[in-house]
Amino acid sequence: MDTARAQNTHMALMYLKMRGNNLDTYITTFKHLASQANYQLNDTATIHHFTKGLEKGLQTAILYHKQLPVTFEQWVEATQQEREKHIYRQALMNPQVQKYKWVECPSHNRLRCHPNDETVPMQVDPSEFT
Repeated sequence: MDTARAQNTHMALMYLKMRGNNLDTYITTFKHLASQANYQLNDTATIHHFTKGLEKGLQTAILYHKQLPVTFEQWVEATQQEREKHIYRQALMNPQVQKYKWVECPSHNRLRCHPNDETVPMQVDPSEFT
């Protein structure tokens, strides 16, 4: 393995953080980088890097478990379960706040209900055959 590539991958793992609620992307990216760096997922140091990159609230919720996860897969499962519980709690406690909801199109213009649905003319150069 190229030394510079290994160092860059190691640094990417060190600074990798979970962004917002995007747990699946964090897990997938972490596994990919760990594989490139030849890290063993169940090594204590690898699990430590994984947990450090988790969102603080998620990390705290798992640390309050009666029995802490030990293996990497147990950590992944615990994070997914805590994320599901958090989403469920939010839905129960704040039913009026819907993060994802369908928007009805206005009845007068059913064909266009989102700004991105508007047709935008493009300037295209004419084809030249030589």
